Amino acid sequence: MAHVQSILRRHTHVVHRTRKHVKVEKSLRGKAKDAVRNLLNYSKNSETVMNALEKRFGRPDAIAIAEIQNLRTLQRPTDSPNSICEFAGDFTNIISSLRKLKKNIIFIIQK
Repeated sequence: MAHVQSILRRHTHVVHRTRKHVKVEKSLRGKAKDAVRNLLNYSKNSETVMNALEKRFGRPDAIAIAEIQNLRTLQRPTDSPNSICEFAGDFTNIISSLRKLKKNIIFIIQK
């Protein structure tokens, strides 16, 4: 009985997470949707998408520093296609965010 309850709780959690992700995806337009396009495709976690949006549309210098830190801590992909796709999506989003800042990134990196 406890095993069945555990399965039901996990299933409910997954359904809730999926609904939240779909809701976020449907509500995005324009630059916000472009900023997280790959995350929407490859990430199942809506919190990741929301964090990326918060970073993207916050203070440019803070965003650049956070994105560079994200780049440094990005985990290497394994041989699995899913891992490679997730890595590529994360990497693309980080680089895209840095390019859109139109700031002198080299100055920030050297600090």
